[in-house]
Amino acid sequence: IELPESGRDNYSLAWSPDGQSLATAGYSASVQVWDLFRRRVQIELPLGATPISPAVEWSPDGKRIAACDGPDVTIWDASTGKRQLRLETPNSLKAMKLTWSHDGQSIASGGQGSIWLWNTATGALQHALTVDGDVLDLAFGNDDQVIVKGGRGSVELWDVGTQQRRWRVPVLSEVTSVAYLDNGSRLAASTFSQVTVWNPRDPVSHQQVAAHGASSLAATDAGSRLAMV
Repeated sequence: IELPESGRDNYSLAWSPDGQSLATAGYSASVQVWDLFRRRVQIELPLGATPISPAVEWSPDGKRIAACDGPDVTIWDASTGKRQLRLETPNSLKAMKLTWSHDGQSIASGGQGSIWLWNTATGALQHALTVDGDVLDLAFGNDDQVIVKGGRGSVELWDVGTQQRRWRVPVLSEVTSVAYLDNGSRLAASTFSQVTVWNPRDPVSHQQVAAHGASSLAATDAGSRLAMV
């Protein structure tokens, strides 16, 4: 599927859980939600400020959409476009990426040396993890007990409960995006030069699946399809 020219540069995209819609975000005043069957924008979600780094994600039930909004994160109702919550990044830091937990009860956002875990019902900050370097992308494991972080020069796996790093894989470039595939049995990571897939339980073994880079990856709910931009 190739969408019509939207008149803007898009740097982040996310499938709806039912696979019928795609949300896109860039350095603009709104997030666009596309009807893939009709190949047109079905709703626009207004941003309060230009995002520091464009990022957009659907909730697992498809009822809400979250995106970076200036230095913070905003959550909207996906059907009405009404803003529900604003997650204000602490200590004057800036959210650059975000991801929903699989149960929809938490959002992890990341920025300069930190990952923040938020309650999506109340907007309360639950935990803050101190990590190395900027967070360029995030993904929860299938059990919501681990978070994969992509950054400059590495991919890292963090334990949510203990707030400890389980492993770190060096990468020769910036890791622009990470995504779980095939119900969590494989993990994909992109740089500006290639896309690599490996078993998250055996991070030493890996397979290059694309000889070109990508700025963003998006997998369908079961991880059987992978989109890249």
